[in-house]
Amino acid sequence: MQLEQGVETLLLFGFSIILVIVAIFIFFLFFKYKNKGLLWFIPQLLLLCLCCYLFLLLTKNESFVSHAMLSEENSLIIGYLGISWALSMFFMILGISSILKHN
Repeated sequence: MQLEQGVETLLLFGFSIILVIVAIFIFFLFFKYKNKGLLWFIPQLLLLCLCCYLFLLLTKNESFVSHAMLSEENSLIIGYLGISWALSMFFMILGISSILKHN
């Protein structure tokens, strides 16, 4: 998939900034309230990082995958991306339900 020059850098920079802000906020809330349900959001953030990596891999895989196998490789990466996202949402649901049980 072709992107304009610099879009990949901007995407990675923007994702990293938001991820760091969210991680700091989660750790701040954890140390303030000592609610262990917040710890479920850490694997969620890690899986979202994996999703970002897989998306970036999807955008530049034309350079290392032969043209004949490109659609198969893209399908596989999209499948991995979907599984990572679904697991991320599972950890988010665990975190939310754990927090609600604690209250």
